[in-house]
Amino acid sequence: MIESQIENQIAEKATALFGVVDGIYDILVDAGVSAPLASVLDEVVSVSLLFVIAYLADIFARVVVYKLVVRLASYTTTKWDDAF
Repeated sequence: MIESQIENQIAEKATALFGVVDGIYDILVDAGVSAPLASVLDEVVSVSLLFVIAYLADIFARVVVYKLVVRLASYTTTKWDDAF
């Protein structure tokens, strides 16, 4: 039961992501770009968006998650986690 709910949520998110990609193609075609060129530009824009999202996730991990780990490590009494 829970597994099917998780699968449904993943499918909904994937559908939303593909909707964004299809939206980029539609915007390019509506702007007067030929269909083959719009398809290539759609892929370039999609990969660029992927890199931007990955970069933002990296910044989030370096700033926010690192600060949380340092804060949690300061509350413990063990020595091994003081390396942070």
